[in-house]
Amino acid sequence: MKHINSILPLAAIAAFAIASCNKLDTPAYEPVVYTLQNAKINLGATRSQGPIGCVELHDDGTYIAEVFADYEGLDKYVQIPFERILVGVKDSKPVNYITGTYTATGESYSLSGLGTLSFDNDMMFANYTYQGVSYRDRTGLTPAERLPDFKPAAGKWTPVKTDVKVTNNMDNTEFVNSYNSLDFESISADVAASCAPELSAHLDVFKGYRIKDISVSSMNSFIVTYTNGKVLGGYWNFDNKNVNLDGTFYDKDRKLEVWLSPMINGDNATIGITIEIKDKQNETLYKLTAQVEMK
Repeated sequence: MKHINSILPLAAIAAFAIASCNKLDTPAYEPVVYTLQNAKINLGATRSQGPIGCVELHDDGTYIAEVFADYEGLDKYVQIPFERILVGVKDSKPVNYITGTYTATGESYSLSGLGTLSFDNDMMFANYTYQGVSYRDRTGLTPAERLPDFKPAAGKWTPVKTDVKVTNNMDNTEFVNSYNSLDFESISADVAASCAPELSAHLDVFKGYRIKDISVSSMNSFIVTYTNGKVLGGYWNFDNKNVNLDGTFYDKDRKLEVWLSPMINGDNATIGITIEIKDKQNETLYKLTAQVEMK
């Protein structure tokens, strides 16, 4: 893995900032220096012409790229904690992630598993390849120092214990168990058999959603790899989070309320989860509490 030991000159960073703000100042037509590090490169934001929304470059020679995709099955629910890694973008366009290493030459970046990335001399547009096809998108740069404050969560974790408790308030049945992983397929099957029979007809949705590992960049981008091959995640400042959703659960109109409480202790991390499924009258039908320990 090649370390990138230098950064863009201040003049180049200023040019990128001008491009990001869409200002009409006269650009400086200087040669582009391909030595960025710890920066998010915007490739069109919500108006991308190509399939990549953002590339995050790190000073250890690795990158993360957002690839626009369609969410299926459980995807949009396991994505609840996360935003797109292009911080500040408010749309909910679904994305998957590609990770790898990159090298910088005098003309472009070469990103393993993705292609090449370069810029016009005025730095208003980026040019990149993906799966052998070339694209050109409006671009801008967000260096690490311009990101919102966040609690650093960088590391690589594997879930080693998940304590689960589910209560069915309609018949006062309860399920309690502990697992040595975070396996949505196993947990949902056990919950359906013990206290949520409505769930039994929907177990196919959970297949393959067992977390293999979670990698977190120095810029708090979480990359979650599942046993079914999905690579999901996104940006999270790792503060407490509360999300409310209306949707169809068990083929009925339901409200979903989710609370997340993360904590870092040395090299370990714990996430407390509370989920309530409510009816239209706001009565809680099911309540799940879980604690996930990761090392």
